[in-house]
Amino acid sequence: MQNFDTRLTNVETELKRIKDSEITDLRNQDRQLDNKIEDYFNRIDKKIDSNFQSQKQSSDKVSNSLDIVKEGQSEQKVVNKEITLTLERFNDELTTQKRERDESRKEMKSQRRWVIGIAVPLIGSFVIAVIQMFVG
Repeated sequence: MQNFDTRLTNVETELKRIKDSEITDLRNQDRQLDNKIEDYFNRIDKKIDSNFQSQKQSSDKVSNSLDIVKEGQSEQKVVNKEITLTLERFNDELTTQKRERDESRKEMKSQRRWVIGIAVPLIGSFVIAVIQMFVG
């Protein structure tokens, strides 16, 4: 029986040694897995940071482009207002000139009528006087 106890003790010792060895191996594997996971997370964080920086730069470029477009639109609005005002002034001048021409024509017609109204009786009287002088 003693031999049996010795064998049993040896087997128990061997089992404990194997168990401790396996636990140590498992702990080492666990550490390695933890390290790998940490490396993966670090790489993912770097990629996220890189993507974020890239998106930020793109966003800044778009924002700057939009600012330039807005500034251009503002300048274009000012130019359009100036053109509109210039065209309005030009149209006003054309309208004024047309009105002045029409008034001038009316005045000339009126003056012609006055000249005709005054000249015809004077010429008629002069012609009658000349005829009376030669006839009479």
